[in-house]
Amino acid sequence: MSNVTKYGVPAAVLLGILAVFIWVQGGDEPGMPELVNARLITLVDEATAETMERPYSDWDASGKRGGKYKNPETGDYTMVVPIDCPQCGAQIPPCPLDEAALAGKTADEILALKAAYKCPKCGKPVGVR
Repeated sequence: MSNVTKYGVPAAVLLGILAVFIWVQGGDEPGMPELVNARLITLVDEATAETMERPYSDWDASGKRGGKYKNPETGDYTMVVPIDCPQCGAQIPPCPLDEAALAGKTADEILALKAAYKCPKCGKPVGVR
């Protein structure tokens, strides 16, 4: 008896049973997109450091430009994924280093910019690496 026959047939049978089970169960269950779209996502405004929590579908519908989502209150693209301040634990915007801020800078200058970044809530250095 070859290995294909010895292991292949039982594996194919198990895969078939699994496929039928998934097909039968999937009829009334919410699909992955609905679960993702309903998930609450917290973003922080770069300009004000205020956080907002909304379903992913709302953020996605509001629009995204340059890696930033549109703030539904101001219409500006300033909403980003927050980081936690290591000093006070607040959710804050990450160190704002876009292409304009990095243009013409050396690696040492970029490290200095990151090291100088302070938490907008507590004012202490964040210590971004």
